[in-house]
Amino acid sequence: MCGIAGQLNFRGNLKPESVNCMINAVRHRGPDDSGVMASGNHQVVFGHRRLSILDLSSAGHQPMRSKDGKTLLVFNGEIYNYKELKLRYFNEEDNFISTGDSELLLRLWEKLGQDCVPLLRGMFAFAIWDERKEALFLVRDPCGIKPLYYKRHEFLGSSGYLFCSELKGLKAFLGNLELEYEALGLFLKWGSIPAPSTIYKGVTALEAGTILRISRDREDVTRYWSYGEILCKAANDPFYAANREDAVSYVRDLLLESVGLHLVSDVPVGAFLSGGVDSSAVVSLMHALGQRQIGTFCIGFESAHFDESQYAQKVADLYETDHTCWVITQSDFLEVQERFFDSMEQPSIDGLNTFLVSDLAFRQGYKVVTSGIGGDEIFAGYSRDFRKLPKIWKLVQAIGPLLRSAGGAALTAGSSMGLLSPQWQRVQAFLAGAPTLARALDMGRGLFTGPEITAIFADKELGKIIAETNGDRFLPDLKEILNTRDAVSCFLLERYLGPQLLRDSDAFSMSFSLELRTPLVDSVLYEKLARLNDKNLFLNGGISKALLIDAVGNLPKEITHRAKKGFTPPFELWLRKEKHTLNTSFINEDFFNRTKSEYHSGKSHWSRLWSLIVMDKMLERHF
Repeated sequence: MCGIAGQLNFRGNLKPESVNCMINAVRHRGPDDSGVMASGNHQVVFGHRRLSILDLSSAGHQPMRSKDGKTLLVFNGEIYNYKELKLRYFNEEDNFISTGDSELLLRLWEKLGQDCVPLLRGMFAFAIWDERKEALFLVRDPCGIKPLYYKRHEFLGSSGYLFCSELKGLKAFLGNLELEYEALGLFLKWGSIPAPSTIYKGVTALEAGTILRISRDREDVTRYWSYGEILCKAANDPFYAANREDAVSYVRDLLLESVGLHLVSDVPVGAFLSGGVDSSAVVSLMHALGQRQIGTFCIGFESAHFDESQYAQKVADLYETDHTCWVITQSDFLEVQERFFDSMEQPSIDGLNTFLVSDLAFRQGYKVVTSGIGGDEIFAGYSRDFRKLPKIWKLVQAIGPLLRSAGGAALTAGSSMGLLSPQWQRVQAFLAGAPTLARALDMGRGLFTGPEITAIFADKELGKIIAETNGDRFLPDLKEILNTRDAVSCFLLERYLGPQLLRDSDAFSMSFSLELRTPLVDSVLYEKLARLNDKNLFLNGGISKALLIDAVGNLPKEITHRAKKGFTPPFELWLRKEKHTLNTSFINEDFFNRTKSEYHSGKSHWSRLWSLIVMDKMLERHF
């Protein structure tokens, strides 16, 4: 796992040290080694910071150059099936210098070009410079686990490009960057900013499953993997399970394969263990694969209402892990809060849990950990999204356009008179547009409504502009051929898991030089699960994630049969005791105080107040 950066100018004359400021800004991503390299014609310079995980020797040093000097690679991530690919495409005469995955990737690209990308199983973001074609390729993994940002930039009288694993690197090179107001609108609607948008004007986040090819006169983007397309193809090529036991066996084999590949490492692999089903399942599978003395890490709280560390301890005892729990106090929260915001590149209402438990694992000497992230999205864990909202959508479809229009008109009238709560404002906005499942699901995950966003800002005209941000264009196209379960899963992967959970997990784990692996977020696992013909298997009975639970087996009932409770630090206690004040003039103080009052009185969810605090902290730091 690493940090990468690069500069491109077709006029040449670039110096290797030109990217030093970028790789220094992301040193935390790779404290073990660093390197810079220019292409033969000096049109490209690559920089790299290394966190040594595979092939700990100097043979894994990057950037890497092909034997003929015409191809350059700088790579961040892990290719879990690299040994299989080496056996398939190379023989002993090919004389590999290293035993890791970076050289394999470079040699495979030389052999197959960008056709090699769909063969890669892992998490990655990398850049390839092909001097013969005078083309730069930027590539991101299928599910969007590893980030990559780029910007077109004018320098030396010519148009060029910059790219980096983190926005910090681009900012270090360019100095001050302008605020992208549309991104603020997206954050206030959803609590995160989806790719390709970023908080900086002119800076683009490469989207998951894409290859960007940059040549002298054009940019070409190729989407090589799409979960929606995978689901559509699977509908025409299903796996017919003879019975539930057959399906459970099929899923268990897939899970063991994915977890096994995610354990490939030349250093110890630990695990985050929250006490929920997903992280417990991963630890159970690690144990089933022969891992012993697994280092597991958990966050607990003084307040019994929020603390779930006893469940993590039960799993740790069952599998005899080397378990460490950090019981967080309010003073701990206040102490780490500023460091947390320093690590946050783009505003997000998530990520504090990853930040805290990454700190713990780092202090225990680990470089690599697994996480159960992704289990809810693929195994139907969210009752609201997988059960409740689809029913509302079908009801709205059933009442017909005239009744929908009449209901929408009534709610619009109520909204104009200020009579609607934020929840009903979201319903009104939903009825005003096309009654699609994607919009119904989006309605259930809203943070602030349009009128509220206008009121958030001290500058009302600016508030109006930001409130007009069109979020619908970021919603996935859920094809009619898709089963409802598959459609909901697709929505959550593209709209929530990728832009929020995965992005935050990378940012906050890597801030502690910690590689976080996600065995339940895996493109091949997704492809094979998509083929299960009976989608009701995922929603069996009243037990959340029953198929995952049955496939894993041997999980304590205290874990599998209790009500789902997401990781929520005791904000009710912490936010009420801390006197938050605004540090910038962007936010309307009256709106902020009203939101704080609504939260304190129990009329508003903690995420609304927290999002305003996050935005204020980000604007203070970066603008």
